[in-house]
Amino acid sequence: MRQNLLWCLSEIFRPLRKNKSKLDLSIVIYTYIHRYDSCFKRTAKRISGLFPDEQKLVLVNGYFVKDEQEEYLKKIRLFCSRFKNLCVIAHVEPVSLAKLANQGIIHSNSGSILAINDDTQLGVGFRRELLTSGILATDITVINGSWGYTFLKKSALSVVGWLDERLIEMGGEDDDYAVRCAIAGINVHQISMKTIRSSSVKRKKRIMPNSWGKLMFQQKGGYSTVNHEYLFEKKWETSNIPFDGATYVPNRTPKYWKLRPGMETPDFYPESGFLEITKTSQ
Repeated sequence: MRQNLLWCLSEIFRPLRKNKSKLDLSIVIYTYIHRYDSCFKRTAKRISGLFPDEQKLVLVNGYFVKDEQEEYLKKIRLFCSRFKNLCVIAHVEPVSLAKLANQGIIHSNSGSILAINDDTQLGVGFRRELLTSGILATDITVINGSWGYTFLKKSALSVVGWLDERLIEMGGEDDDYAVRCAIAGINVHQISMKTIRSSSVKRKKRIMPNSWGKLMFQQKGGYSTVNHEYLFEKKWETSNIPFDGATYVPNRTPKYWKLRPGMETPDFYPESGFLEITKTSQ
């Protein structure tokens, strides 16, 4: 309630504030059909208010019911057209979260990326806290322990590489990338911030069908059986006890990871490609 009041006051007094210097930062928002009204619209509006001159990319995943998806895409494109520098990259068919993330990186026009989920609650002081937190000087930072709020410098890709699109649904991308960062010697910073958190809607989302029509609470790992089996049964050997050739990975369970033979991640996935995007006013 208090934050809603602060946002209302912020909207009233925004015309009186001086324009802020543009940051070398692109904001990426991941979303899909079932959180359009409950989460996305509020998040897009607030992030646009906080970062009016920065590039904002909306990565819209597909949905297994094609007719519903096509109607939803019409609505979200129309809604996003109201905001400055807000671009939409939309899919009709479901694609992996790893592919969405790679597309966000490919299409970003800045040296740094802040990726957030659509169910993010932002305080009016988020931009100020971001600037004073030290995050912008790091290679990669996870906010409040959640990879749903991740800052990444694109220069880190030359060391760690792209997200692994062999994770063909969703889930496990954070584990995989954290392990690869540890192997590459890249420190994944952890920082707490007061002005960003998950919406209470997050607690309900697992009972709704995901982009592939699956209920996540019925899946291994809580997100995707396919991804879980690929990560733990095909790609990585893991243990909470040190073993020969394994790398210790901070803030992960299991703690020790070792790549299985033949499972190296390719340097680049051309299928992520450049897509047609819907641009809004500049």
